[in-house]
Amino acid sequence: MKNYLIPTQLHYDTLSAIKTAIVHGQNQEIKIVLLWVSEEINAISAAHFLREFNSQITSKEQKIVDTCLEYAERFPNCSIEFKRQFGLSSSLLKKLLHQFETDLIVLTSSMVNSKKRFHSTLIQYLEKQKTPILHLNNAVDNPLTNAVFLQNKESEINLKKLENYLNTHFPFQKISQIIEKESHQNKDTGSELANILSTNAIDFVIETRKKERLKLKKASKTNINQHLNIPVLSLYEEMLLQ
Repeated sequence: MKNYLIPTQLHYDTLSAIKTAIVHGQNQEIKIVLLWVSEEINAISAAHFLREFNSQITSKEQKIVDTCLEYAERFPNCSIEFKRQFGLSSSLLKKLLHQFETDLIVLTSSMVNSKKRFHSTLIQYLEKQKTPILHLNNAVDNPLTNAVFLQNKESEINLKKLENYLNTHFPFQKISQIIEKESHQNKDTGSELANILSTNAIDFVIETRKKERLKLKKASKTNINQHLNIPVLSLYEEMLLQ
């Protein structure tokens, strides 16, 4: 059983994320949780809370939920759950990931680029968790198999450790090339990386993130997949060292 968490604000690309999760599952039993987070309701009575609760979702958003549920029904190996969460903290998110036994978080462009403060906060909370994160721009129609590894310059993660982790958790993937992560921030080497991606049939990029003290910012940092239009699998370094 593979468990996927897809944070959503119920935009069109939610279905793309579901399609990607199903493709990534490769006919295994999979469960997808759509997590819809909104600001906490400040209600003075139960009736007030129910009015606010029922007015939170629009008919357009409900249609997206229904479309996603209908699409998932085509696949006997796939089950899907829609969870609404009002208000969120880092500790609560950690409990939710544990409760759902989440193997992979799939992040859509609409979530990452959302102008809403609580969405930005959610993204930063997610990046502090140990669960792998797949950043998407569009739906992935075929399994991701061929990667470039953006290696942090001072990281303890080497190719062998990364391959050992992938063989256990993502066995159908292979790494074609390694590039020091700092190099792609330079304009010249950035174009070099873009050339590597286009000429070597690279499906996605692998990068790692380090354990850092949680310090919320006004906006989450820009991910490389937004510049190069390619999926990025972000792995927590501590998990690779175990």
